[in-house]
Amino acid sequence: MFPDYELLVWQDYQKKKTANVLPVSLTEPTPGQLKTECAAVCNVRFRKKDEKILVAVFGKNDDLKGYLTAIDQYKTDLFKSLVNYLKQETKSTSKKNIELLAWLIDFEPRPFEYGKKYVIKEEEKEIFEEIEETEKEADVIAEGVKEEGETKKPEAVNPPTIIPGKPHPSSKIRSIIAAVALLLVAVGGFTLFHLWRASNTQMAATLPTDNNDTTNKHLVPGQCMHWTGDHYEVIACNPGTGDTFNRVPLDTAILNNFKRIVQWDTITYKSIGFVWYVKVNRDSLEYYTSSGFHPIYNQLRLRQITRYIIDKHILH
Repeated sequence: MFPDYELLVWQDYQKKKTANVLPVSLTEPTPGQLKTECAAVCNVRFRKKDEKILVAVFGKNDDLKGYLTAIDQYKTDLFKSLVNYLKQETKSTSKKNIELLAWLIDFEPRPFEYGKKYVIKEEEKEIFEEIEETEKEADVIAEGVKEEGETKKPEAVNPPTIIPGKPHPSSKIRSIIAAVALLLVAVGGFTLFHLWRASNTQMAATLPTDNNDTTNKHLVPGQCMHWTGDHYEVIACNPGTGDTFNRVPLDTAILNNFKRIVQWDTITYKSIGFVWYVKVNRDSLEYYTSSGFHPIYNQLRLRQITRYIIDKHILH
């Protein structure tokens, strides 16, 4: 089925992109670059079996020279849909674009044959889903950081129109408005604080428990801790000291077991089952000694490290 063929082509594109074996015109494509790449590929490896793809995109021609002319005359803007697909700005594209991509990256077997079974190995499918999931999570964080860093321009406020002979709004009315606004801010802050605490409590529940603690009570009443960058430290719960945003109730399991692995080159295949990772951006991973959620970005769940992750990010 074509959906299986499309997934295989996409997987091959991602693998070759990660391995840095593709030209910039395919890793960071623009319509103009794709057009240039089509001409280059056609000139280097013009094969009889690829004519089906070339005809579907550029029309029927007699020979190599004819196809090179057709590519040159092809409207550059027509490559935009494939560019959007490669940049993951759209989730799907036309069948002829998938065939064109297969040709550009020299994917085999090609072209697509109706009735042929295209098998996706379960291991490769899991790896592909893992990559897509971590990239989605990284996009969530990147968008959040972007929003936090943006400085919003103050909205223009038109001054009230003063009609001669009419009194100004009384100070009593202004006081009532200010009181209502203050109440709304207080209620909103209280709600956000409890949502934040609930999120951190959920993180604590996912971490390992002490073997001798049969009641599963790790929270220490009246005490707090905060994240220092690679581990948690005990801190006073007094709101007047330290970082209030990064302060959470003291949990002995997290305090003793949850640490960031800074020297990630010490991670080996023997670490599988004992190390967890999370992707906070597209370029790097963070590694931890226990499961749970990221200490700052609580919506990111840590994943147990795999051989694939070690090969790609540590031993490469």
